Amino acid sequence: MGNKKIGLEARRKGRKAEKRVVDELLSYTGWSIEVSPELDYAKKTDVTATCPLEKSFPLQVSVDDKSSRERKKLERRGITSVSLRRLHANKQTVPEFLCNQCPLREHCDARVSTTLGATALTSMRAK
Repeated sequence: MGNKKIGLEARRKGRKAEKRVVDELLSYTGWSIEVSPELDYAKKTDVTATCPLEKSFPLQVSVDDKSSRERKKLERRGITSVSLRRLHANKQTVPEFLCNQCPLREHCDARVSTTLGATALTSMRAK
Protein backbone atom coordinates (compact mmCIF):
# COMPACT_ATOMS: atom_id res chain seq x y z
CA MET A 1 0.00 0.00 0.00
CA GLY A 2 2.83 2.42 0.85
CA ASN A 3 4.47 1.92 -2.56
CA LYS A 4 1.25 2.89 -4.28
CA LYS A 5 1.11 6.18 -2.34
CA ILE A 6 4.76 6.90 -3.14
CA GLY A 7 4.14 6.20 -6.84
CA LEU A 8 1.10 8.49 -6.91
CA GLU A 9 3.06 11.26 -5.20
CA ALA A 10 5.95 10.87 -7.66
CA ARG A 11 3.57 11.11 -10.63
CA ARG A 12 1.89 14.19 -9.13
CA LYS A 13 5.27 15.91 -8.71
CA GLY A 14 6.30 14.87 -12.22
CA ARG A 15 3.14 16.32 -13.74
CA LYS A 16 3.71 19.61 -11.87
CA ALA A 17 7.29 19.73 -13.21
CA GLU A 18 6.08 19.07 -16.78
CA LYS A 19 3.41 21.77 -16.44
CA ARG A 20 5.99 24.30 -15.23
CA VAL A 21 8.30 23.55 -18.17
CA VAL A 22 5.43 23.72 -20.67
CA ASP A 23 4.12 27.00 -19.18
CA GLU A 24 7.62 28.50 -19.31
CA LEU A 25 8.13 27.47 -22.93
CA LEU A 26 4.71 28.84 -23.89
CA SER A 27 5.65 32.22 -22.43
CA TYR A 28 8.31 32.42 -25.18
CA THR A 29 6.03 32.70 -28.22
CA GLY A 30 8.80 31.73 -30.64
CA TRP A 31 8.86 28.20 -29.14
CA SER A 32 6.42 25.46 -30.05
CA ILE A 33 5.76 22.38 -27.97
CA GLU A 34 4.20 18.98 -28.38
CA VAL A 35 2.85 17.04 -25.42
CA SER A 36 1.02 13.75 -25.77
CA PRO A 37 0.66 10.45 -23.93
CA GLU A 38 2.09 8.65 -26.98
CA LEU A 39 5.36 10.57 -26.60
CA ASP A 40 5.66 9.68 -22.93
CA TYR A 41 4.97 5.96 -23.27
CA ALA A 42 8.25 3.99 -22.96
CA LYS A 43 10.26 6.58 -24.89
CA LYS A 44 10.89 8.65 -21.75
CA THR A 45 9.94 11.84 -23.63
CA ASP A 46 7.55 14.10 -21.72
CA VAL A 47 7.61 17.10 -24.04
CA THR A 48 9.11 17.98 -27.42
CA ALA A 49 10.11 21.65 -27.65
CA THR A 50 11.07 23.38 -30.90
CA CYS A 51 12.99 26.66 -30.79
CA PRO A 52 12.52 29.57 -33.22
CA LEU A 53 15.37 28.15 -35.33
CA GLU A 54 13.47 24.86 -35.74
CA LYS A 55 15.81 22.82 -33.48
CA SER A 56 13.74 20.18 -31.65
CA PHE A 57 14.46 19.02 -28.12
CA PRO A 58 12.78 15.85 -26.85
CA LEU A 59 12.67 16.46 -23.07
CA GLN A 60 12.48 14.24 -20.02
CA VAL A 61 11.29 16.52 -17.22
CA SER A 62 11.83 15.80 -13.54
CA VAL A 63 11.95 17.64 -10.25
CA ASP A 64 15.36 16.26 -9.22
CA ASP A 65 18.37 15.41 -11.38
CA LYS A 66 18.45 11.97 -12.91
CA SER A 67 21.45 9.81 -12.05
CA SER A 68 24.44 10.28 -14.36
CA ARG A 69 23.82 6.77 -15.73
CA GLU A 70 20.20 7.61 -16.55
CA ARG A 71 21.18 10.97 -18.11
CA LYS A 72 23.73 9.21 -20.34
CA LYS A 73 21.14 6.64 -21.37
CA LEU A 74 18.72 9.45 -22.30
CA GLU A 75 21.47 11.34 -24.16
CA ARG A 76 22.24 8.27 -26.28
CA ARG A 77 18.59 8.30 -27.34
CA GLY A 78 18.75 12.03 -28.14
CA ILE A 79 16.63 13.06 -25.15
CA THR A 80 17.53 16.08 -23.01
CA SER A 81 17.03 15.68 -19.27
CA VAL A 82 15.60 18.83 -17.65
CA SER A 83 15.67 19.04 -13.88
CA LEU A 84 13.81 21.81 -12.09
CA ARG A 85 16.34 21.63 -9.25
CA ARG A 86 19.23 22.26 -11.68
CA LEU A 87 17.38 25.11 -13.41
CA HIS A 88 16.72 26.73 -10.04
CA ALA A 89 20.34 26.27 -8.90
CA ASN A 90 21.67 27.78 -12.15
CA LYS A 91 19.00 30.53 -12.15
CA GLN A 92 18.02 29.60 -15.72
CA THR A 93 14.76 29.52 -17.59
CA VAL A 94 13.98 26.42 -19.64
CA PRO A 95 14.65 28.22 -22.96
CA GLU A 96 18.00 29.50 -21.67
CA PHE A 97 18.97 25.97 -20.60
CA LEU A 98 17.95 24.52 -23.97
CA CYS A 99 19.66 27.26 -25.99
CA ASN A 100 22.88 26.53 -24.08
CA GLN A 101 22.56 22.88 -25.21
CA CYS A 102 21.88 23.80 -28.84
CA PRO A 103 24.60 23.42 -31.49
CA LEU A 104 23.08 26.52 -33.14
CA ARG A 105 23.55 28.58 -29.96
CA GLU A 106 25.67 31.26 -31.64
CA HIS A 107 22.50 32.12 -33.60
CA CYS A 108 20.05 31.37 -30.83
CA ASP A 109 18.75 34.02 -28.46
CA ALA A 110 16.75 32.72 -25.50
CA ARG A 111 14.98 36.07 -25.20
CA VAL A 112 13.30 35.84 -28.62
CA SER A 113 9.64 36.13 -27.79
CA THR A 114 7.97 37.27 -30.98
CA THR A 115 7.35 35.70 -34.34
CA LEU A 116 9.07 38.70 -35.91
CA GLY A 117 12.17 38.04 -33.82
CA ALA A 118 12.11 34.35 -34.71
CA THR A 119 11.78 35.22 -38.40
CA ALA A 120 14.73 37.60 -38.15
CA LEU A 121 16.88 34.93 -36.53
CA THR A 122 15.87 32.38 -39.16
CA SER A 123 16.77 34.74 -42.00
CA MET A 124 20.13 35.55 -40.35
CA ARG A 125 20.84 31.82 -40.10
CA ALA A 126 20.00 31.32 -43.80
CA LYS A 127 22.63 33.89 -44.91
